[in-house]
Amino acid sequence: MVAGRAVRDRAALAVMAVAAVAAAAVARARVQAGRVLGEKAVMAAAVLSAELAVVSALLIQAAEMLVLE
Repeated sequence: MVAGRAVRDRAALAVMAVAAVAAAAVARARVQAGRVLGEKAVMAAAVLSAELAVVSALLIQAAEMLVLE
């Protein structure tokens, strides 16, 4: 049972790391879009960022559920 918990903990950390990396990539893309393409691109990136935030929250919730089992 201890080994199973360790696997779940590592899976949860991996999910959170993926969510953090994805959020950082979107933030970087927003900055670059603002520099290159202007306001419309920044708005599109903001929508994408909001969608990613929802997905990240769901991934983190799933990771927490893995840890709590």
